[in-house]
Amino acid sequence: MKSQNLNGNEGLNTGYPALKTVEDLVEHTKKTMVPDSVILQRAGGDSLCVGEFMNNLNRICNMFLDLGVRKGCNVGVFLPNCLEYSYFYLAFGRLGATIVPLNQFLKGETLSYVLNHCDIKYLITTKELFLDKIASLFSEHNVGVECVVFLDEKVELENIAKTALFSDLSKYSNEFRQPWDVDGSTPFVIWLTSGTTGLPKGVVTTQEYLLHRVSYSAEYFRINSSDVIYFILPMYHIPFFTWGFPLAMIGGSKLVFVDWFSASKFWNHIASYKATMVYSTGTIIPILLKNEISAHESEGKDLIRLWGAWPLDQPDVVFKRWPKTKFVEGYGLSEYTIATITTHEKAEPSTQGPATPYTELKICDPETGEELPDGKPGEIVLKSNLGPGHMMQGYYKSPEETDQTIRNGWLYSGDMGYLDERKHLHFVDRLKDSVRVGGENVPSVQLEAIIASNPKILEVAVVGVKGELGHDEIIAHVVLRDREELTPEEFFEFCGQNMPYFMIPKYLRIRGELPKTATYKVQKFVLRQDGLKESYSRGKLDLKK
Repeated sequence: MKSQNLNGNEGLNTGYPALKTVEDLVEHTKKTMVPDSVILQRAGGDSLCVGEFMNNLNRICNMFLDLGVRKGCNVGVFLPNCLEYSYFYLAFGRLGATIVPLNQFLKGETLSYVLNHCDIKYLITTKELFLDKIASLFSEHNVGVECVVFLDEKVELENIAKTALFSDLSKYSNEFRQPWDVDGSTPFVIWLTSGTTGLPKGVVTTQEYLLHRVSYSAEYFRINSSDVIYFILPMYHIPFFTWGFPLAMIGGSKLVFVDWFSASKFWNHIASYKATMVYSTGTIIPILLKNEISAHESEGKDLIRLWGAWPLDQPDVVFKRWPKTKFVEGYGLSEYTIATITTHEKAEPSTQGPATPYTELKICDPETGEELPDGKPGEIVLKSNLGPGHMMQGYYKSPEETDQTIRNGWLYSGDMGYLDERKHLHFVDRLKDSVRVGGENVPSVQLEAIIASNPKILEVAVVGVKGELGHDEIIAHVVLRDREELTPEEFFEFCGQNMPYFMIPKYLRIRGELPKTATYKVQKFVLRQDGLKESYSRGKLDLKK
């Protein structure tokens, strides 16, 4: 494998290989990592060394071949974070099958919809998840799963043709040879959109596209054998691939993962495992800032050299508390990962950075499609200069939605942003989340940042819903910090002092928590569906003062 020209500079040799297939990644790891080095560690639990991992991976490939998995099969993985999860991306990639990582919190009609819509014939899960969420779907929703592999204990049911135990892999050879050709254009992962806007859509991606992003990330972060990646998000989400386990494999690093993010254990893990890199969402950092500085934080904060976080809402507070950490922000989505990224040499929290070397980016009027000048917000539109294979191939079995999103080779993101004079992207909002009030566009991200600056408020989400007169009205859904109280009068007075009249929410609802996906993204469609209730507090300020 030759090194990859990731920056568009002729003759650049970074030492990171150009990976086109999962088999390329596996072979690279075998050649560059010592067999007894730890590659994967469950925080507080078991670990796997490279040699054991590779032997088990070969056995798993042979096992699923025996169960009937063939090139083009769709395999669902319905599991929490676990050591075994890391095998499945690689095993099915080598077999040319398509993996569908499933959110383990899905249930009922949404889960049955995904299983059927994505044509999942093979499913990997646990006994508990199966009995709790899947078994009833066979009779109630006519789910088409034909084979279930259980991670722990087998359940025998008449309406399933095949069942197996994951531990059966011990019966199979630790030597594996690919039985057919698998190339970079082979469909690899169907990522399910996070569900912040309704039913998930299946984003079809190829091996070369995803592995290119891994190689780019390795070069960008200069990942090497001294790095330890601490992974705190669900493994079914795309960051586990681009900034998680495959990134550790290409860099010869170790990945430490958690079953579920815990603020109380975070710094203990960082210090214990000497983690050098963390990827998180912006909602996690305020939770960590809320805690008192502990001995573990004092020890661990100087170990982290890179922290990917988007967005960084309180940069001054963050930089003061963790001065040696380099923070990276960027913009991407399931349909097009890592479209822009800031430089980690100089943090710029007010921007999501310039387009990556392989990306063309423009801002267009969402109604006319006309390209807009710098400084003017519009829809973020993307294209890869490496070719159409380097972004999503489409939404699975949804040609109309695919045609709406990909037009003339450009991917229309549904997000609003603008470019500054340096061509750095500034994300503004989801188009659906920007509320138009009295002729003014009010970006929810901007409004939420102002409201979140109130010391009594932990989290906030604002949405627009139709009011009594049929016009959009802004509702602020607020979660207070522990032991804090906030009257409606205090809230609306604070808003009146800190924002123009047209941005002030018309209504307030104080909640115990916000509805979120498993990756901590607020499900604003749920808040919009809640609509406007009589119990919500209404502002009574003279808004134009």
